[in-house]
Amino acid sequence: MKLQNLKSDEILILLKRNFSKIEEFVTQFDDSILFRTRQNGKWTVKQIIGHLYDTQEVWGERIKQCCQSSLIIFESYDPEKLVEEREYNKANLKRMLEQYRKSRIEMYELLTKENFKKEGIHIEDGTMTVKDLAETIMAHELHHIAQIEDIKKNIGV
Repeated sequence: MKLQNLKSDEILILLKRNFSKIEEFVTQFDDSILFRTRQNGKWTVKQIIGHLYDTQEVWGERIKQCCQSSLIIFESYDPEKLVEEREYNKANLKRMLEQYRKSRIEMYELLTKENFKKEGIHIEDGTMTVKDLAETIMAHELHHIAQIEDIKKNIGV
């Protein structure tokens, strides 16, 4: 995902806005929407939300690692496999949302001016700062929020 090199405060604002939108999806959608897929039939809305949680968990941990150690190398993971293993279509989204919120709050506490410059190494993308990692989470969420909005639009919600 190409970074836009946003300002730190812009990233924080968008992260908070994204999380509010995800909370809205979890609390307001019923099964008629949660089990819908896009026209390509890939992931359901529930699985997309689960995937966003996974991203927060993994990339939030990377931020934590950067803040604790210098030039940490991030372990890779398979997002498709994780969604499959965690069986998000059977998951309690409200319970998952609580974990998501907890992880997000812990991450926010690390997103300070001093920490934004700390670095780690991503196997595919090279050196990334904490700011880059936070922007990646934010942009990734925007991408998937747009997918969910597309599903809503296609079913007339």
